[in-house]
Amino acid sequence: MSGKHTILAVLVVISSGAVHAAPAKVEFNRDIRPILSDKCFFCHGPDAKKREADLRLDVRSVAVEMKAIVPGDPAKSGIIDRVTTTDADDHMPPAKSKLPVMTPAEIEILQRWIAEGAEYQEHWAFIPLKPVEIPSVKAASPMDAIIVEALAKRNLKQQPEADKPTLIRRVSFDLTGLPPTPQEIEAFVSDTSPDAYEKLADCLLK
Repeated sequence: MSGKHTILAVLVVISSGAVHAAPAKVEFNRDIRPILSDKCFFCHGPDAKKREADLRLDVRSVAVEMKAIVPGDPAKSGIIDRVTTTDADDHMPPAKSKLPVMTPAEIEILQRWIAEGAEYQEHWAFIPLKPVEIPSVKAASPMDAIIVEALAKRNLKQQPEADKPTLIRRVSFDLTGLPPTPQEIEAFVSDTSPDAYEKLADCLLK
């Protein structure tokens, strides 16, 4: 399986990891920002016109100063008290906001994050990428090696590479939204060159 064939597999690995294996350490951008953005930032985020009680949960210094978050101590953190209370007047987000309440799983990961120190991160787009060490496993490409190692930790294996008629249908729908013509299928299947897929993708992109 070439690197271009593995994008979907990467997403599957990431998704399955999120469901089946708890991360070693909670990360703000990956685990916490989505929860706060969905449940809290509407009233306690960057929009000053909608902000309630002058509380900003998107800025760590403000959240800590106002005791909404007490790093290392979820029990003393106001946010945990507000999302777990049974008092309708104190519960957050309030019913009138029409925002979804936090699920038990979201509350649990929020507690873990606070217990671990409640570290914030810049938006992922502003964080420089770090070099990735390529695992020394037998694979068709560096991307495949990363996937193979991640799957092995879950006692899973890669699926075999799809046949050429399937590949051309997938990439045609992905890049053009249309199925390949019979002539295009025949041309791709009969092309035995090592870069047949790359040439096909380039052609569709044009």
